[in-house]
Amino acid sequence: MNESFGKRLARLRAEKAMTQRDLASKAGISWSQISRYESDLAQPRLKVLMKLAEALDVHKDDLKPPDKKEITLSLSDEMISKIEEFAETKKIAFDQAVQLIVIMGMKMKLDQDPLLVEELESEIPGAYESLLKGISNDGA
Repeated sequence: MNESFGKRLARLRAEKAMTQRDLASKAGISWSQISRYESDLAQPRLKVLMKLAEALDVHKDDLKPPDKKEITLSLSDEMISKIEEFAETKKIAFDQAVQLIVIMGMKMKLDQDPLLVEELESEIPGAYESLLKGISNDGA
């Protein structure tokens, strides 16, 4: 079984002989947030993950939660501006807005093509329901 992010963070911190407060200070975040991460009550955003990796002197991939994938998008300045407006309206972070837009786009495409939903469900049972759950969790 994969080691959780929190357990991985705690292990790496202990290997560096650092306390939670030491790591928090070095990464520029609160001690209570380190505690939440190590208890698996929260997951850091990429920016914070990079700060933690730097503070621990490890590569960010050594800390990344195993169930998350990272993608890179090339967006025009106009598109970035529209996403920023959307994020502000929804009161969510930019990366969450991008995720929500992608999920909503996928749902729209699937809603237009019931055969595509059937094909998706035959390959990945429960995928459509997970997509809907992702939308509701992000507050659309």
